[in-house]
Amino acid sequence: MTRLKKTAKKIKFWKYQSEGNDFVMVHDVPRSKLQNAQIVRRLCDRVLGIGADGAIFLEKNKKGWQWNFFNEDGSTPKMCGNGAKCTAAWLRRHGDKRAKSWSWQTKLGTARGEAGRGDLMWVRWPMPSSAPDRSIVVELGEILEGLNERGLAYLAFIDTGIPHLVLVNHESWTDTDRSTVNEQLRHHRAFGKAGTNVTWHSLGTGASVTFERGVEGETLACGTGAIAIHRALEDMGRGKKESQLQFPGGKLFVKRDAAGELWLGGAPAEVFSGELTL
Repeated sequence: MTRLKKTAKKIKFWKYQSEGNDFVMVHDVPRSKLQNAQIVRRLCDRVLGIGADGAIFLEKNKKGWQWNFFNEDGSTPKMCGNGAKCTAAWLRRHGDKRAKSWSWQTKLGTARGEAGRGDLMWVRWPMPSSAPDRSIVVELGEILEGLNERGLAYLAFIDTGIPHLVLVNHESWTDTDRSTVNEQLRHHRAFGKAGTNVTWHSLGTGASVTFERGVEGETLACGTGAIAIHRALEDMGRGKKESQLQFPGGKLFVKRDAAGELWLGGAPAEVFSGELTL
């Protein structure tokens, strides 16, 4: 008897990026197939896989769209701002072209995307903003001494769904300045076993950058970091209706609407698509 050769299943994927923060996106794949840390690490590997900062799995059920988000190391954070903008862009292009807004469920609640001018996409943040905690200064102690000498203007711990230690300076710190303390701050005992992201912002130039958990390095852009900076500037009395923040990968925007809701803006783009063979 001749046996029929089993045909490998092919699954389509999309590669999206927003301000240099990139993601592998997959639609409606059973969780048992791809949605585990080992597979995600392979997909995100820049030599042996597709290459990305994270993976986004989109599913649709009777209640609507939902996502499962993974960092490149296989961890599962509650939220990702740039990933959210890419998700809104994907839903606009592939989910429902007729809609004027696109919603999906995250671990923080319902996120909603809306198109802005040109390539701009806005995402309403799915949780209320928390008050900045400036008492953390006491616990960080001697780590801050060198930073104070270089014009540290503000420091606070801010939870945007993802924890951020936000440092605001009058000028810009150099890469060397940041590299000497990024890992110390990210793993400091004050933030528990999970640690924190470390986000830097210059009042003079508007330059911003985040050292991210799960990536374990400075990324080209961080949406949750942008929201944390906006909250820090509000706390400092320097808040504007809309913040324009220059990250290494491009500009991110944060604004409050009339209802006090926070929105994150940027320009996500589809880079390419392909097929995975299982």
